Amino acid sequence: MEATGAFSEEMKNFFDAEDGAYTSFTEIELQKGTYNVKSVIRKLLIDNMGIENIPVVNVTPSQGITFNICPKAKIYEKETLYIPCKFSKKDKYEMTIYFSHELIQILNAAAGDIWYIYFQNHSTSPVLGVISNEKWVNLFEEVESDVIREPDEQGSHILTYSGQVSDMDLIEVATPERESVQRIQMDTTVKSISAEEAARREQNRKNKGNRGEEIVIEIEKRRLNKLGRNDLLSKITHVAKYKDGLGYDIISTDVDENGNESEIYIEVKATAGDVNMPFYVSAHELEVSQKYRELYYIYRIFGLKEKDNKAQYYRLKGAIDENFKLIAADYLAYRNNQ
Repeated sequence: MEATGAFSEEMKNFFDAEDGAYTSFTEIELQKGTYNVKSVIRKLLIDNMGIENIPVVNVTPSQGITFNICPKAKIYEKETLYIPCKFSKKDKYEMTIYFSHELIQILNAAAGDIWYIYFQNHSTSPVLGVISNEKWVNLFEEVESDVIREPDEQGSHILTYSGQVSDMDLIEVATPERESVQRIQMDTTVKSISAEEAARREQNRKNKGNRGEEIVIEIEKRRLNKLGRNDLLSKITHVAKYKDGLGYDIISTDVDENGNESEIYIEVKATAGDVNMPFYVSAHELEVSQKYRELYYIYRIFGLKEKDNKAQYYRLKGAIDENFKLIAADYLAYRNNQ
């Protein structure tokens, strides 16, 4: 279902916005590259920019609007974007915005993702952002109680990790036996959480994810060093540091017994729980894993504690759905019993 609406007070507080509105990308729009601007967004632009400052097709010299990029999305490589956006008919309020395929790649957008526009206090410059539907729901909508209860994320604590990753004891273990995996009971109680609580959870998720990615980079350095291939250390790339949503976090290199090199794509999943703790997988991560298959790895970091100098991990190569049983959540991944 397509999501559209004006900013709630929680959204305004989260984005530090005076006014805002949002809608979602649809598959048809992504294929066409043209998007009818919903009335709530059109009104937002007119009210805050002035109707005389909105481009009109084949009339005004400018045929687009310069948008500032929302810093909270953190998926962009640019601070501003000029996007064709205009009244599509003279003397009518119909408005169209054109997200080209190039812009969609910059925005890293997919069907179902939320795109939003807002204005800050006393500003006529629109701010544009894109957030995944999952993150949007977690931030602002009524959601299921935590299905996966991370043991270190209860209460109001913000996770802070100490110590250098290079000094950690990193222990590789075998992947869990399929028959040993215990399911976590699904909690279907629906509750509403504040934007502040949602933001805290999101911050903790990022802090833990960043720590896990730093650990995997260290794992890769040690692995390549053990192979005597220090020349490949410079090829380890922390892509998630610069752009979210690629379907993997780190690029590294595998070397076979004949010395042949292959670029590999690593998705990192970190938890404070034990080896059998399930984890969320996005539909895009699944798709990317199917695309790369033998070049795709899940690195599962577990037992990750704030002040502990050790962590354990296992690594699995191949498409996610070949290694895990997926429950639509986006997906909740358990080791496959077959």
